[in-house]
Amino acid sequence: MNPLFSHVRAARLLVAPLLSLAVMAVMPQLAAATTPLAPGSEGATPRDLSLARADGQTSPRECNTASSPGRDTVDCAYDYGWNAAADSYASAVRAYVSLGWADADAERTPVANEWWLDVETGNSWRADPALNVASLQGSVDYLEYVGVVGVGFYSTGLQWGQVTGGSSAFSEYRSWVAGARSLHGAKEHCVGSGFTGGGVTMSQYRAQGFDANYRC
Repeated sequence: MNPLFSHVRAARLLVAPLLSLAVMAVMPQLAAATTPLAPGSEGATPRDLSLARADGQTSPRECNTASSPGRDTVDCAYDYGWNAAADSYASAVRAYVSLGWADADAERTPVANEWWLDVETGNSWRADPALNVASLQGSVDYLEYVGVVGVGFYSTGLQWGQVTGGSSAFSEYRSWVAGARSLHGAKEHCVGSGFTGGGVTMSQYRAQGFDANYRC
């Protein structure tokens, strides 16, 4: 069983005037991606632990506390997703600060950006889809807590099924569908409800050796 989650290392799409950062595994642009380890992982570095520290956490959920023991739980996975999203969001704030587009003491991005969570099998996940869904839910809840304009998911139907078990827990959220080999195929992917069930916003396809995106 793979002891890692890494969906938030590739989770942020910032859409703002004069700024479009896609910090995804497939499209690194500005900020370095992070790959925090899940609670209970062996061999974690100090930075890994600072990102994923959920052991003994009491909020937003209890993880391995006296009243809720155990690290390999849905609640710990949720806290991990929350913490990892918080770290990614902080990285986005720092990117704005470094560009001079936010005050040095800023705690929020200057605009409410749109975020996409990367759900690909090339990232690291648990064998139990329920833990993966809990981690994603923690990330979604944190991003909504800080007031982002929207959250969606980047994946394919096949990979979504493998990682989440085909979960319908995110049926209110939009899909960014990858995998088309042509613009025609990308347009076809726009039809239907997407892998989340909430509809398709963008479809990715290959064009002259590069990834291109068609807005549905």
